[in-house]
Amino acid sequence: AYEKSMEDLDKFFELNWKINTPKIVLVGNREDIDALRGKQTEDWVVGWTDNRIIFLLDKDKTGKESVRKYSDEEYEALIKHELCHLFINITSSYAKVPIWLAEGLCVFLSRQYKFREKPKKFSDFLEYYSKSDKSVYNQSCFFVEILVKKFGKEKIISLLKNLKNTKNEDEFKKLFEDTYDFSLSY
Repeated sequence: AYEKSMEDLDKFFELNWKINTPKIVLVGNREDIDALRGKQTEDWVVGWTDNRIIFLLDKDKTGKESVRKYSDEEYEALIKHELCHLFINITSSYAKVPIWLAEGLCVFLSRQYKFREKPKKFSDFLEYYSKSDKSVYNQSCFFVEILVKKFGKEKIISLLKNLKNTKNEDEFKKLFEDTYDFSLSY
């Protein structure tokens, strides 16, 4: 799953990432997750990144140490999702990426949207510029899917690359409008 995900993400982001590639650390329980994160975490938190390290709850511990048990397909998608965060970091030069954009792109590229219900309308994902909870994943991936399928991956990569020139949400909205020729709204 790691090698296939790296290959797929490399094709999308066109980074040719071959040196100093990410490492995965498996974590065995919620107590260790909390210690590593430095806070008590929600039971749905099963993975995160730190620099070029991906921390994942051991697949065999999902369902016991998390809200639900992951199938092999879901766990492989989780690996790809977390790797995608690292590709986003490099592409954006570690700039502030709106949470809805980062999570939406990760869910879309990892195909985790297959495990979600498609919304009938968009109504709340833009609230997740800086804040985060498990709801950010519900709509953002479907909006990102539209952006990629309708306008191509080049525009979303351009958006990520130009984030280094933004300092706040208003500047991001302007960048989005300049990139896509429409304002960011529902």
